[in-house]
Parts: sequence; C-alpha cells; structure tokens
Amino acid sequence: MADEKKLIIGIDLSTDFIQASYLVSGMEEPESVILGFASQTYHIRTEAYKKKGENKWAFGDTGRKYFDDGEYLRVEDIVTKVMGEEPIQIEEEQYMPADILEGLFRYVERECIRVTDIEKADKVAICVDNFSKKLLDSICSVLERMGFDKGDILLLNRTESFVYYSLNAKEELYQRGVALCDFDGKRFAYSYMNYTNLENKTVVMVDSQKERIKATQEQEVDKELAGIAEKIFHNVSMSAIYLTGEGFEKYQHLEEFIKTACNRKRAFIGQNLYAKGASLGAFEYFYGGNYKNRILACEDRILADFDIDIMEREKPKVYRAIRVGTNWYMAGKKLRFIVDDAKEIVIHVKPIEKKPDQDIVISLDEFPKRPNRMTKLMLEIDFSSASVCRIALKDMGFGDFYKSTDKTIYRDIRL
Repeated sequence: MADEKKLIIGIDLSTDFIQASYLVSGMEEPESVILGFASQTYHIRTEAYKKKGENKWAFGDTGRKYFDDGEYLRVEDIVTKVMGEEPIQIEEEQYMPADILEGLFRYVERECIRVTDIEKADKVAICVDNFSKKLLDSICSVLERMGFDKGDILLLNRTESFVYYSLNAKEELYQRGVALCDFDGKRFAYSYMNYTNLENKTVVMVDSQKERIKATQEQEVDKELAGIAEKIFHNVSMSAIYLTGEGFEKYQHLEEFIKTACNRKRAFIGQNLYAKGASLGAFEYFYGGNYKNRILACEDRILADFDIDIMEREKPKVYRAIRVGTNWYMAGKKLRFIVDDAKEIVIHVKPIEKKPDQDIVISLDEFPKRPNRMTKLMLEIDFSSASVCRIALKDMGFGDFYKSTDKTIYRDIRL
C-alpha cells in the first residue's frame, strides 16, 4: 500500500452469522473485530432489531438486549430474505431486506473504523457461503449505496478466502498441502489445497466436498466425523489443517475425529479464518501482486484465458480480456473499440484443463457498412457461473456522424 494509511475491511457473511476483520497499511496480518460487546465475541447473528413504533434499528448484543426487554422487534434470516427480494412487513410498514442488510453492514463498518481510528474504509471484501448472483448483486448494490465505488469491492467465496489465508502463512504450513474442515454442527465441509506447476506458473488446486452429519449425540457425531476423516485423509499429504465452525465449539470432545484428522500435522482451530482471508484477498486483489504467477483453480474460478485478436498501431496483438483463475463474478468486462476493415471479431478461449480450445467468431456482417474506422463496438463478457458465459457485441455508432443502431449479437459459451 501507499504511505497513506488505508483501511481494508474483510467481512464473512453467512446465513447465520457475520464477522469482520481489518487490515491497515503496515500490518503483517489482519485483526478481528469484536462485534458482540457484552459477549466479547467476534461474530454476531445476521439479525436486525427494530424499535417498536419507530424506524430505529440496532444490531448485535445491544439489539438482542432491547429485544429481550420487549422494546424492539427482531428480523431474522436477513441473508435468506435478501435472496428472496420480497418486502418484509413490520408493524404497519414494509422494508426491503437489502435496506436492513445495509444497516448491518454500516454497523460492522463503524466498528472497524472505531477500532482503527481511520475516517473511512478504502476497500471492502465480502466473503459469502452462498455464491449466488442474486445475493452478490444485492451486496454490491448495498455497498455502493454506502459510498464504495464498484472498483473498491471484492466478493469471494469461502474456499477462496481459505486459500488467501493459507498462502499468507509461512510456506512450511502449506508446502505439502493444507486442509480446512468447517463443521457447523450439521454439515461438514472439507477443502484441500495443493499446487502444481504449469507453463512456468503455479496452479493452486483446491478439492472441496460436503457431507451431511446425521448424528446428534456427541459420541456418535465424533464417530461419524472420524469415519469421514479416515476416508478423505487416507494417503493425502499435508503440512497443516485448520478447523473452524460452530460445531467444534458445540461439541468439545471430538477426540476420535481430532486424532484421525490432525495426526502428524500442524493443527489450528478458530472462528475468524474467513473474515481474515477476505482482508488478505482484498489486499492481494487491489494492492498485491504476490500471487501474480499463481492460478487459483477452485469453485467459482474461471479455468480458461479469453484472448482477443486486436490491431494496435497497425501491429497485430493479442489482448487478454479474462485471465484464467479469475473469480467469475468479478470477471465481467466491457470493452469499447473502433474497427477498421475487420470482417469479424475472434475470441480465443483457452482452458487450462484437458479440454479443446474454442474460437468464438462473431461476424460483423450484421452491422451497418460504414467507412473505415467509423464504427465503435462494445464487447461485453458476462458470466453466470464459472462455466457459463454470454458474450454480447453491440453497435455503438460513431458519435454524431453515425447513430447507434443498438444492434447486438449474442454468443453463449459453456466451458
């Protein structure tokens, strides 16, 4: 970062809880932020509390106390309601879930600003456990209303956050692979990170899977988790393992699982991994470059380069529109350019997996015939997942000389 102090806020937003961390220039690693003052906890429930008869809101321990005292009403499952997009009826008024989420984000932001004594956050990263376009679009809209430019926002999933957190540790903790076990009491999520070399770049590979835990009694839960650990860790090399999730706090005597999963590995347990990973991911995304020769290949990452043939100063060149390993939600791009005597636009899609390259050829014959270099086009590349993409090529005309026809050509791509 520059000499001027800049504040990065990293937020982990799950269906049930929210927690935050911050990273300020000069800090070696992020710090977690206490959001529950009375309980002295780093995470609070994703709930909001409205004062009866007034448009006044509270969050965290304060809101819960007001609710327990009968002064406030409670709104639960904010994230789920945001995805539903239906207004919430509270007393005689209706409220949009995204507006309530904005209040929660503003509360978290204020606490980060308070503990750092920095007037304004420079960048924000939100890590979610449900990487859906509807939720991500709502989060982006909320953050923009809070004053963040679109270019100051990073959205990522929990696997990405885990990778950023792991790679920030000493190399000895990930050089032979590293695992994450996330247990919320009902669901066990497992991710294993390792890397390989490909064309002078390091590909960070992440294998993820989830298991539903059927048992409810601690002894049976321990036995079921140990069986899963025996299956997934069998003959897998790793340097360290991280344990996170409410389940490891709820069940504190999972001896058989711990013995199986953590044997001969460095083991760490904590509840702030995702929030800290979000801060570290934002630093890398906006200011870093430490991982420029690393390709992150995990869920929600695009596993192909998108190259476009262009002419620059009358010399043929290739412009890389989408870089392999980019998060699909952050990869969307709009490009404007002027065409000369070109008859087509060619986009080369080059997967790093064992899949054939694709050449997407868009003929310009459908657009009006105009003099050379008197047509401006806009190329938009938009992803709905890591494997599904829509390309749109639109006629923009040329200023006052030639009005746009709004003619648009679409191509759908599946990787």
